[in-house]
Amino acid sequence: MLTLGFAATSLVSYFVSRNSIRHEIATNELPLTTDNVYSEIQKDLTRTVFVSSMMAHDTFVRDWIIDGERDTGKITKYLKAIQEKYGTVTSFLVSENSRVYYNEGGILKKVSENSPLDVWYFRVRKMSAPYELNLDTSEAHRHALTIFVNYRIADYRGKLIGVTGVGLTVDNLRKLIDQYQSRYHRNVYLADSLGRIVLHGSKFSPAVSYIQKIPGLSDHAAALLARQEGAYQYRRDGGIYQLNARFIPELGWYLLVEKSENEAVADIRNTLFFNLAICAAITILVILLTRMSINRHQARLQQVVEAHTAELNAALTETYAANQAKNQMLAYISHDLRAPLANILHYANLLGSSSNEEARQYQGAIEHSILHQLELIDELMEYARGELEQLKLQPIPAYFYAFLHEVANQGELLAAHQNNCFGMVLNGDMPTVAVFDSRRLKQVLFNLLSNAAKFTMGGDIRLQVDVLPEGEHGRRHLRFTVSDTGPGIPEEDRQRIFMPYERQASERPGSGLGLAIATRVVHKMGGELSIESTVGEGSQFWFEIALETAQENDVLPIVQAFSIPEPFGTGKCILIVESDPIMRDYLGEVLSLADFDVIYSENMEDAAREISGASFDAILVTQTAARENTWKFLCKLHESLPGNPPPVILYSAMLLQRPDGFSEEIDFNVVLLKPVWPEELLRTMHELIDHA
Repeated sequence: MLTLGFAATSLVSYFVSRNSIRHEIATNELPLTTDNVYSEIQKDLTRTVFVSSMMAHDTFVRDWIIDGERDTGKITKYLKAIQEKYGTVTSFLVSENSRVYYNEGGILKKVSENSPLDVWYFRVRKMSAPYELNLDTSEAHRHALTIFVNYRIADYRGKLIGVTGVGLTVDNLRKLIDQYQSRYHRNVYLADSLGRIVLHGSKFSPAVSYIQKIPGLSDHAAALLARQEGAYQYRRDGGIYQLNARFIPELGWYLLVEKSENEAVADIRNTLFFNLAICAAITILVILLTRMSINRHQARLQQVVEAHTAELNAALTETYAANQAKNQMLAYISHDLRAPLANILHYANLLGSSSNEEARQYQGAIEHSILHQLELIDELMEYARGELEQLKLQPIPAYFYAFLHEVANQGELLAAHQNNCFGMVLNGDMPTVAVFDSRRLKQVLFNLLSNAAKFTMGGDIRLQVDVLPEGEHGRRHLRFTVSDTGPGIPEEDRQRIFMPYERQASERPGSGLGLAIATRVVHKMGGELSIESTVGEGSQFWFEIALETAQENDVLPIVQAFSIPEPFGTGKCILIVESDPIMRDYLGEVLSLADFDVIYSENMEDAAREISGASFDAILVTQTAARENTWKFLCKLHESLPGNPPPVILYSAMLLQRPDGFSEEIDFNVVLLKPVWPEELLRTMHELIDHA
């Protein structure tokens, strides 16, 4: 910035000064020089005209001609005296009677109408003006270019008796031009009406004969010769020139005065370079001083940063250890919560195969309860791992009425726990098929229904779905409302209950995460969870979201993805590694439905021996409490079959964590979290077999 400031100031000053000088040259210097030269020329011409007029009106000259020109010595002496007194190049007289041409040297010749050199005389005889200025060559002076004043002589009655006058050499003008060129450093020259340069100084450049051939000025020559005076600017030889022109009517010539800007701005250009040099020196000095100061400051900052870095590293180490402990705890909590559910699910499936209708109903209730318990566990795990902050919805086409029916069944089960009545009300033209994340929407509604059932006893719980009129083409705006006739929520608690781990003042069990999770999911769907409540009368929770509609054929690919081909495992062998005999039998029965040949191993060592002696199309292995054994088995599998090992499915009841020291290039093809439904297991196996 310092350099830019210096440079900008210097450049602005330079350009302002240059423009000022250019303006001064164009408006003052050149016009003044032109006027001075013009005045000098006019002075010489006026003096010459005055001398010629005096000669033409001299009684001696008149009387001498009238008396018959008898004594030529007298007139010669007279002309010689005029020449010497006034410093003219010549003085002359031509008699009309004798046509004799007299000058300071005596008789020069007789003028003749047939001689081109004498045309001037016969022109003067015929003109009415008393005199003329004529540029011609002097015969008496080796044809030197001379300005003649030809003045008519009349007798006492006004009759023409001759012509007299003096001649002024152009050398006088040339000396005047040289004087002005050396004094003011300008080009001064004269050009005739055709543009021919007739007179210039000794140092005139460029060496051309016409102004039309002067570079730059040639573009203005036509305009210059068409006017009496003017100012012009043009470029020549890399410089800018200013020119002032003025017409001299007595000579029929143009006086041209030219000056180059380069010489005029040389001083301020040198000043600019000097200022820039000073600017550079000051800038370098400031940079050096600044760098020294910054280096010292950075050294102090480095010490402070190193101290803070050491503190942060220590804190990071403590945080990492705490996170590891938290993750380990979550893994064991997940395992302890899920493992019993796997056995319950197995027996629920056996109960479902009974012919007893009541038993099958109990089986359905057990399965729904297990699902709800698993969803609560998933919510806890998601919130503990912070996954809800980066939640991404996975909308797919689904039958909307089937979705509502499943929610209603769960709501009825939840309401029955405390003798509540459940009802679902649908208002408006519901979409047959909609595109939405059914799992997340179900999660929100189950949370709201669970809270309503938890705090209501012997009352009514209702789920109402309304189609709003502001729906766009291809979209339906829906309002979901869950209401109850419970105790209601005081106004001071209505905002707090949406915060994590916050609950209404109650002895009812719960983690306080349900509404916090539901609020975030609804927000991801583009809605906002709201509440109305009256103490002693009940509460209403509602939200509005927009769902895209779809066609039934959009659902078909999704449905087909879950269909089980019969049989697709014929001729294929699966190795199951599971130490729990109940779970081992359950998995074997499911895979047998698809006609798989199943081989069992109780531990990793037996499984290692099996893979060394047989070929398997897939391996299903559980993750034991000793995590390293599972990963060691996977590494040994890749070592034994390095080319194309069979796909490996990990069936686990705890969070998957890779132990330290194991390569990230080795991993399981699929991880299934316990418990898994039979159709999900078969679908996963089908996909792996097809892609193997």
